[in-house]
Amino acid sequence: MCCCNKKLPIEIGDSKDYAVFLNVPNTVNSSKLQRKLDFWETKYLQNPTQYPYLNKLGELYENKFVLDGKIESLKKAEKFYQKVLIEIDSSQVNTLHSLCRNYISQHKFKECLPLLKKATQNGHKLGITHQILFDVHLELGNKNEAQKFLNRLKNPEDFNYLIRKSKWEDHEGNLNGAIRFLEVAKQIAEKRNNDYLKIWSYSNLGDYYGHQGNITKAYNYYLKTLHLDPSNNYVLKGIAWIQYAQNNNPAEANRILDTIIKRKKTPDLYLFKVELASYTNDSIRSFEYKKTFFKLVNNPEYGVMYDSHKATLLAEINPEKAIELALQEVSNRPTAMAYHLLAWCYFKNGEPAKALQITKNYVDGFTFEPVALLHTALIYKALNKFPNKVASIKKELNEATFELGPIISNKVKNL
Repeated sequence: MCCCNKKLPIEIGDSKDYAVFLNVPNTVNSSKLQRKLDFWETKYLQNPTQYPYLNKLGELYENKFVLDGKIESLKKAEKFYQKVLIEIDSSQVNTLHSLCRNYISQHKFKECLPLLKKATQNGHKLGITHQILFDVHLELGNKNEAQKFLNRLKNPEDFNYLIRKSKWEDHEGNLNGAIRFLEVAKQIAEKRNNDYLKIWSYSNLGDYYGHQGNITKAYNYYLKTLHLDPSNNYVLKGIAWIQYAQNNNPAEANRILDTIIKRKKTPDLYLFKVELASYTNDSIRSFEYKKTFFKLVNNPEYGVMYDSHKATLLAEINPEKAIELALQEVSNRPTAMAYHLLAWCYFKNGEPAKALQITKNYVDGFTFEPVALLHTALIYKALNKFPNKVASIKKELNEATFELGPIISNKVKNL
């Protein structure tokens, strides 16, 4: 673990700030984790009816997924949790919660609801059950249900309430409020001197300040995260985005991504590589990265995890297939963002009337995500509808250039 008392920079972008974190080897953490897996697998084989052993194995395989990004690790964890519930104790609350978190990682949100119903009936650890119910209902677009559980959790001195209140404010388009609540949660994490909670707070504050356009604060929070968690690939990806979107340095962004890919080869990294290649007009590399992305996500074990990303890419080259995926996404989680994707796919397929109807009924006024706002404006402009709204959206998007990135920000200029 690196020293976190080091003075953080005021200016952003000097590779010396994070060079040490790019050189952190993955092998040490992998070896340590593998030793733990071997230990608990041996204990489980000696006594396969002990559900705590299975839960521990599930937890370790989820840690392995975070480390190596291999979907097989997440699926193994799922099988261990299911084994407890099917063969040993179907109402074991800790396992019900663990399986729900696993399903959330896989974007299998609806599958969580019967598990959480069973956990509620059990009555043990109801506070945690309500936390997960809030998370799931918000992901499913059930705002009233999500708010109901948020109100049950209300406690301005509780970290778990504050981070969910922050998420709620962000969902409602109140980014300043989201930051305010998360800053309070951060103070609690620091007061407890809990590294896990500090890492969670700092990394998410980095994201929020980036969305706000306060890139210096975003960068410094990312660095604070790395001082506590030197191999945090998520934060390194955030720094790569800063190099690209703020510093106009795609070469440095690529260098950071190449380091992360050596540690964990996840599909989202190749989508970022696609954007960088497109930005530098390297059509050959862009095509190759798209191929790699589709090769990875065509692994059936990913399930629906990357359906929205696939649909977004396919909208440009195979909109009919993109519509199929978008319809499935709406069925799985009928959120404003899923409907926005469906509207965009119909629009790219030459069906503007359908796109307009969906946008008016399910998107406009229901989400504040910049990409959804841009697509809404592009649909309205193409159909000569609501010019005042288009102008208003353009004004709002001009303040989100960092979050959108240079390629999409150029589209905003043409609105």
